[in-house]
Amino acid sequence: MSNNAMKLEVSKKLSQFDNNIEYGFCNKSTKMSIYHKIITLKQVHSKLVQRVDSNTDCTNLQGDALITDTPGVLIGIYTADCVPVLLYDKSKSVIGAVHAGWRGTFSDIISETITAMKSCYNSDPEDIISVIGPCIGLCCFEVDGDVATKFIEKYEETDSFIYPNGEKYMMDLAQINKQSLKHTGVSNIEVIEICTKCDLGYHSFRREGAGVGRQLSFIGIKI
Repeated sequence: MSNNAMKLEVSKKLSQFDNNIEYGFCNKSTKMSIYHKIITLKQVHSKLVQRVDSNTDCTNLQGDALITDTPGVLIGIYTADCVPVLLYDKSKSVIGAVHAGWRGTFSDIISETITAMKSCYNSDPEDIISVIGPCIGLCCFEVDGDVATKFIEKYEETDSFIYPNGEKYMMDLAQINKQSLKHTGVSNIEVIEICTKCDLGYHSFRREGAGVGRQLSFIGIKI
């Protein structure tokens, strides 16, 4: 896959992914022709993780994260402001793709995915490389008080990723997911600091409303 749109100009942040890994954070300009090659699922803002391989029937697959250790299988998730997270266990050659909206983030989709990698493939979090892709930033993600309160009550320290803005709150989903990764034992974390609402090159539900397109984030182990 040579389409340059698949790899960001800041793809040096993924330099720790070795040559055995194929990946991409797509945007509006990415050619649609590549999408049929990638296993995706019906995303339902849950904490459900699906293990897949080359024989998986994906027709009615639901959840918000995919994991596999099968070479040649590309897995991906769609976002339009939510947080895409790509995972790679360099020791066991296991990969994961996570869709983390605020509901999935609050439900610990990251923790569930790391747990699934450990139980299914004996992954060690210390061996996992994680990249948090383009998503809505702290600058633009405004939430009501009831949503903010859920997170404030859940986390001990929230000053770095939630702060009041009049009657609303601003929230940093990328940093919350980074914290979740750290809590699972993953320390090798990169964050691509592109706000999908600010950057017109990305689809954004908050900017464009209902019917907005989605961008794909994917990862695979080369054969």
